[in-house]
Amino acid sequence: MKARRPIVLEHEGAWYVRTDVLATLHRKHTLMEGRAFIVADVAGDFPAHVKGELGLFWRGTRHLSVLELHLGGARPLLLVSDLAGDDRELEVELTNGDLDGGGTAIPRDVLHVRRRQTLERERLELEVVVSNHHSETVAVPFDVKVASDFADLFEVRGTPRSKRGEQLPPERSPRGVVLRYRGLDQVVRWTEVALDPPPEELTGRGELRSQLVLEPGQSRRIVVRVRPGDGPLEDAGPPSFPGPSSSARRAARRWRDDMVRFRSSERVFEQVLGRASTDLGLLANETPDGKFPYAGIPWYAAPFGRDAIFTALQLLPFRNDVAAGVLRFLAHRRARVKDDFTDAEPGKVLHELREGELAALREIPFIPYYGTVDATPLWLVLLGRYHERTGDDGLVRELWDAAEDALGWIDGPGDIDGDGFVEYLRRSPVGLANQGWKDSGEAVHHASGELARGPIALVEVQAYVYAARLAVARLLELVLGDGKRAASLRARAEEVRTKFEESFWDEELGTYVMALDGEKRPCRIVTSNAGHVLWAGAATPWRARKVVERVFQPDLFSGYGIRTLAVGSRRYNPMSYHNGSVWPHDNSLIAEGLRRYGEPDRAAALLGTLVDAARAFPLCRMPELFCGFPRREERGPVPYPVACSPQAWASGALFQGVAATLGLTIDSERGTVSFDDPRLPEGVDWLEAEGIPVGASGKLSVRVRRGARFFAVEVLDKVGDVEVLIRKFRDARVA
Repeated sequence: MKARRPIVLEHEGAWYVRTDVLATLHRKHTLMEGRAFIVADVAGDFPAHVKGELGLFWRGTRHLSVLELHLGGARPLLLVSDLAGDDRELEVELTNGDLDGGGTAIPRDVLHVRRRQTLERERLELEVVVSNHHSETVAVPFDVKVASDFADLFEVRGTPRSKRGEQLPPERSPRGVVLRYRGLDQVVRWTEVALDPPPEELTGRGELRSQLVLEPGQSRRIVVRVRPGDGPLEDAGPPSFPGPSSSARRAARRWRDDMVRFRSSERVFEQVLGRASTDLGLLANETPDGKFPYAGIPWYAAPFGRDAIFTALQLLPFRNDVAAGVLRFLAHRRARVKDDFTDAEPGKVLHELREGELAALREIPFIPYYGTVDATPLWLVLLGRYHERTGDDGLVRELWDAAEDALGWIDGPGDIDGDGFVEYLRRSPVGLANQGWKDSGEAVHHASGELARGPIALVEVQAYVYAARLAVARLLELVLGDGKRAASLRARAEEVRTKFEESFWDEELGTYVMALDGEKRPCRIVTSNAGHVLWAGAATPWRARKVVERVFQPDLFSGYGIRTLAVGSRRYNPMSYHNGSVWPHDNSLIAEGLRRYGEPDRAAALLGTLVDAARAFPLCRMPELFCGFPRREERGPVPYPVACSPQAWASGALFQGVAATLGLTIDSERGTVSFDDPRLPEGVDWLEAEGIPVGASGKLSVRVRRGARFFAVEVLDKVGDVEVLIRKFRDARVA
């Protein structure tokens, strides 16, 4: 029989995500805590026959690739499964099929299995309760089948290796088994599987077996702990499933208590926002520098510079602690020297930071890797917006050296050919060919389909740089008292913007071109990138109006959002990663740009389409991206098969969309909360936001509601000296 070839999908150019047909057919559940995460099927298992991304991962390595619960030699039948416990637990209800209980037939549906699992202190904890509803005593084997390939996450994604380390024989322990692997980096990685009560047998097939004898109405409880680690193995005692006071639940409650809470007349809208908030709490890691959101599960469960910056910007109207953590984390890990292998240059903000065997051996460049052209100016934009939001002079002064280094990179190595634009050119032999947010290998191309050659100047990056210079100028003036240098920086920003308009605008296309290649030839394709120019405020008003009209034409607007590339382009493919798909974060940036240029109704409409898309996905969870097929009312958007879900900047997109729709800006230093011509998506009569933080201790709760002729802002509660303003009043009022 001919072996089935795995599906390989291009993802980040030379770096691939491989998936299996069976993996695409399985609905999955994810949990994350610290540096550990799991991807499980709906029963909570990692079945041996599915070769995708299922498993327990810790510090970039899959420490458990097979986990199956067997009852009487077979997997139980699924009844229902869902997330519970502040979405930090997976609860599964199962029953038995027809079984042979040691020569005595056990009819189906008489044994009930209640299964709960969670991640606690970066360990997988599992509680199983088996109850007998049969009229007779039953004796049935209970097996926990485990195995580990100790694959680096990049191996799981599809990165080939010519040689691997040594899989060591399993070792029986007093409570279970220890699986071990010695990597080529000479690190011994291990996974301990412990049961309480301990198993009676370790079979040759890797099953921890116990015999359950249950009288009618009797239940038995088994607790399983899967502990990943490396180096010496110390005894952790018997497993004990954590209760409501678990560290994971406490972290979820802290996140929820510090997050603005939304209520709406439209129940699904409220559910979508609640899910997005929960997912962001799941991905927000505590670091010595503060909260830092990992990008997404499973492929990007690691620090990413660009993703984290955008996520912090998306959340900034509703909480500022994430921005502070992201700013510190990235400042402390900025590049200090030039290193071609990692595409590092002094002052650059990192793209990606990985752990694991491949990183330790430099088989991948993400150690950290600095091949991103936009994270550095975006870091400066975040620093400026954080100060606008908080008035925190202290953090600006603390990180000023990093700001100077970032500005130095923009004005120095970032401008490769000295033309005033910031470009990228891969130097690492294993780095990313494209280094903007559309970083897949085919993303930047000409109308003919020819791939662009570097150095490449992306349209959105020039807009980010414009915004970064203005942000730094403001900080120079207000925090450091250097008005002369601030004026010089503003003049430089306007000078380059004038050249930008001349070089990137295409009257025939009615929008900005995507990029200039190394020969300064424009990439004359219609993309969503031009919408980022609106977000950054770099477009002239009359051209901004043309961009607005262009992005809502049917070849770009799918009905569920704005596509990355227009239909009819040579490389258009609605199922591609960057050439025709729809990205939520891309759309939320455009929504904020629409608001900036006086299009609140269109900003509200764009948010409405994102909410419509999110409601169609499991758990109302917004994925990293989805396919760009035209909207059909009888079905939701078409999923992208290997999209991360949850994904930080996809979840954050919904909050950025809300802020843009409401016209919400907060000046904590002055204690003002402003609503600039507020709107709501179609079908939403009112939206409440409870606990908007203002200043050091102020809080504001409001309701924005739709009237016959206006949108009213009602103040529900205020703590501290907070003033509510309506700016650019038009059909809106304070009630």
